[in-house]
Amino acid sequence: LTEDTTVNYYYRVKTYTITTSVEPHSQINEIGEEILVNGGSISGENELIYEEVVHKENSTKEIKIIPEYGYYIENIKINEETIDFTSNDDGSVILTSFVEVKENKNIVVKFAQLKGKVIVHHYYAGTTDKISNDFEKEGVVDDRYATKEADDIPANYELNEVVGNASGTYTEATQEVI
Repeated sequence: LTEDTTVNYYYRVKTYTITTSVEPHSQINEIGEEILVNGGSISGENELIYEEVVHKENSTKEIKIIPEYGYYIENIKINEETIDFTSNDDGSVILTSFVEVKENKNIVVKFAQLKGKVIVHHYYAGTTDKISNDFEKEGVVDDRYATKEADDIPANYELNEVVGNASGTYTEATQEVI
């Protein structure tokens, strides 16, 4: 080289991305086909990058996770690690911010269908003494259920009355049939 050459290198502070998504799960629809469903939503799930954060700064966008009716939040993972969380009364979760971000954050939520339970009791009339063992049925909230008389009732007894819904739809609350 016969003349001086200057080379400049320019640096900027690193930035990190926060991404969100819902992990779909399979379930059987009303005509018996297996389908993939989300069961809820998370802020930014349809965006390539939900937020970009400068190294060691705090994120500024809260992340809202909202289950659809009949679903609950089964788990939340941040960078493949399952986190503990407490749901609000409506089943939602809000992640407020990440503090001093030093890496990319990938938040994945998985929803599951709420289950309902029906407990069927078989008692001697006018008592809570069992004439047959209790029977429990579980199903997905809003699915239909039907109960029936026990098959092992002594021949000298007949059904007197049914208390509760012998058939109906599963709810989030446990239902009892006597």
